[in-house]
Amino acid sequence: MIDNDETLVQAFLEEASELAEDLIDNILALDSDRSSSDALNKVFRTAHTIKGSSSFLGMLPIAQLTHCAEDLLNKLRTGEIAYSDQHTDALLGFADELERLLEFASRNEGTFANKNVVDALNNPTTTTTATATDTTTTTTATANATDTPANATDTPANATDTPANATDTPANATD
Repeated sequence: MIDNDETLVQAFLEEASELAEDLIDNILALDSDRSSSDALNKVFRTAHTIKGSSSFLGMLPIAQLTHCAEDLLNKLRTGEIAYSDQHTDALLGFADELERLLEFASRNEGTFANKNVVDALNNPTTTTTATATDTTTTTTATANATDTPANATDTPANATDTPANATDTPANATD
């Protein structure tokens, strides 16, 4: 995290936590009415807002996680892909992981985004159950099952230097 006014960081964490609280309800509303552009837009705006603010503040794991979610949501919004149960699972995993990353950031502790959650957002044909405490993944025939954006899972929540290929590793890990 870049050296920011503590008040600014605290305001972001409070706003992001409030948005994250509503995120699960909005994802479930989208799942129950998959044609609802209102529910889809609410989830997209939440990811977009948190992504922009966290990026500005240098909270890269949060920014990268929300960027992956935003990309998936944009594909759903434009009709590039059709909504499925795998999207609900990926978005619920995203909501859990976002809350976990915000909690670490609020304690000024470094952490990484869960690679399985990022993979589920990037590869909707992968069936993933991903929460902050338990993660299992079953790949269902995708050629790109391991493709993730560069550094999507290897940046600590409050630092700009990253260890190579780290996944769920504390910020003080060595290369």
